Amino acid sequence: MSVRHPPRSSSDYCPLLVQVSATVTTAPTSFRFQNMWCRLPRFLQVIAECWALPKAETAVAAAEREYDQHPTDANLLTMNRATALLQRTLSKKRAPTVIFEIKDDGNLLLQSDAIQCLAMTYF
Repeated sequence: MSVRHPPRSSSDYCPLLVQVSATVTTAPTSFRFQNMWCRLPRFLQVIAECWALPKAETAVAAAEREYDQHPTDANLLTMNRATALLQRTLSKKRAPTVIFEIKDDGNLLLQSDAIQCLAMTYF
C-alpha cells in the first residue's frame, strides 16, 4: 500500500491518493431463497427497505417530469420532498469505509488501534 499527497488544486480539500496492491478473488455465489425467511418478524420490513431506493428514484423522476410540465409552487414542493426522501434513503444505504489492514515500513498492521494511531501521526 502506498499513500501520496498530490498538490492541491483550487479547492480547499487536500487530495490523498491511496494505492492498494492486495487482490481478493472470490467466486460468484448463487442466490438461494430460503422459505424460512418468510417467518422472520422483520421479513417484510427488510424487503420494503431493499426496494425503497427504486421507489424513491421513481418518485423523484415523476416529480421532476410533473414540475417540468407544470412549474407550480406545489409541484416544486412535491419534487423537493421526493428528493429529500431519496437522500434519506441513500444515506441509510451508505456503508462506512473501514481500513482493515495497512503496511507501514514493511510491517503489516491489523489492529484498528494501531491503524488509527498510524493515521493520526501521519496526518
